Amino acid sequence: MATFTTKLNKAIETAQAKVEKAQEKALDKLLENDQFIEVQRAITAKEKELNTLNDVVFQLNSITPYIAKDGRKFSIKVFPVNVFGLGLGTIIGIVAGSRGAFIDEKMMEYSAISGITSLELVEAANALGNPAYYKDGKINDEVRGDFNKLKEILEGIFVKLELHELKACDITEAKYDLWYALAENRANKQLSEHIQLQDLEANAKDFVME
Repeated sequence: MATFTTKLNKAIETAQAKVEKAQEKALDKLLENDQFIEVQRAITAKEKELNTLNDVVFQLNSITPYIAKDGRKFSIKVFPVNVFGLGLGTIIGIVAGSRGAFIDEKMMEYSAISGITSLELVEAANALGNPAYYKDGKINDEVRGDFNKLKEILEGIFVKLELHELKACDITEAKYDLWYALAENRANKQLSEHIQLQDLEANAKDFVME
């Protein structure tokens, strides 16, 4: 039995060596495949750019909140707009979040961290527009932006931030329109839930009174 086990182990080692040699040859062949190398290069470069943008978002969200005279606190809130996809959605989030830096001091800090000039942030935010949103029991109507102008501004921002793998041309009017449509649906749903809650509370009061 011991002899069989020894022979079996040797046979396994020989087979494994053949497999590893074949795998090594296959990997060497991949290194000669220009298309494979380009895909890997692009993925690595894009991941680096995404990590840089994520770090920028973290720093922006760490900006000290503005405290108004009446004690109200206004924090910077930046988050990716996922409908636009990786990278581009983060840039859109940075543009939208710049509205929270509504005093000169905060805007200067926001601009320094993001690497985007104050004027570009304002122009981009205006071109982006505001989708409809729900607040305090009512829906605030959308304020449509200018898609073509937004695309032109984003092209400049991507060049200045040296984002080569994340392309501003990936933004499409279809995604832009979808963003507005999804926001409107979400606002309507929130309003509907608010009305339902009010009805439940009213019915509960009537029940107690009876």
